[in-house]
Formats: sequence, C-alpha cells, structure tokens
Amino acid sequence: MSKGESLGDKDISGTAKSKQEKLADKADDAVAKSKELKEEEKKIAALEEINKDVSKLVELKGGAPAAESASAVPVAKVKSAASAVPATPR
Repeated sequence: MSKGESLGDKDISGTAKSKQEKLADKADDAVAKSKELKEEEKKIAALEEINKDVSKLVELKGGAPAAESASAVPVAKVKSAASAVPATPR
C-alpha cells in the first residue's frame, strides 16, 4: 500500500478503487444515513404521540396533571444527538 492509499481505497479483490467508485460509495453512505435519520425521526414522533396519550390517560384517571416534566429532554436535543450518531451497518 502506498502512502496515498488507505484501506477503504481498495475493493474486495484488493485493486484500487477509482474516484468514481469512491464518490459512489460516499453517495450511497449519505443516502443510507438520510434514510436512517428519517426512520429515527419517525420513531421520535411515535414516542411523542405515545407520551401524549399516556399523559391524557393519567389525567383522565385522576392522577397528576399532564404537565411537562422538568427533567424531560427537549426534542431538539434528541434530534441533534440522533443526527450526530454515526450510522451502524446492518
């Protein structure tokens, strides 16, 4: 391996990847990360809906009022943290 090469610069057979192949790999990674982010956002929305439903149920049963918890993490922080996490291969 020469100084300008890294392990990611070679394909399975050990031959060097072209610039087009490297760009295609990066584009594929970006698409995968985008899809994963959308999935995580859907999960967050579903959990927020469940939280709202549970709060309503507690209120109807005569429990504590459905107020926001002081220790709750704001959604913006969760979303920014989710986008900072690298994609895991599946």
